[in-house]
Amino acid sequence: MADDRDATDRTPTRHLSAATQPPELARPVSVTAVTTLATAAETLASGAEVVRLALDAVGIGVITIGAAAALGGVVRARFRGERVRFDAIRLMLARYLALALEFQLAADVVDTAVSPEWRHIGQLAAIATIRTALNYFLGREMREERASLSEPTPSTQRPNA
Repeated sequence: MADDRDATDRTPTRHLSAATQPPELARPVSVTAVTTLATAAETLASGAEVVRLALDAVGIGVITIGAAAALGGVVRARFRGERVRFDAIRLMLARYLALALEFQLAADVVDTAVSPEWRHIGQLAAIATIRTALNYFLGREMREERASLSEPTPSTQRPNA
């Protein structure tokens, strides 16, 4: 391929060989157009990186808020002299963790969408499988906790007359 300058605009152009392209497609490709596409791809990758970091940050924030709320529930119950209801606190924390897992999975999907290499796709598949399994077992545990919290205890049951 030859690299020469057009006399009218002084923009470097590349001429594709007629042997490799049909005559109707053998047009000069502007280096400016290639540079513009590269810049657009870099901008998209940078934007996706910002979105990925934001989603990861939201996930971390949700975990932090959930942990603080759980700790606050324990401290509040102790301060008031009440019995700490660990099952209810664990259920609340599990909800926060499940939400955080969804945000972090979304961040991984965005990261892979920008750089779809087989290595990244394989990593996403492994991460998605692990997070989906965690979410499944967390959801199952939350249902069991919810059911156990809604069951009447011996002290709240009425005696049969």
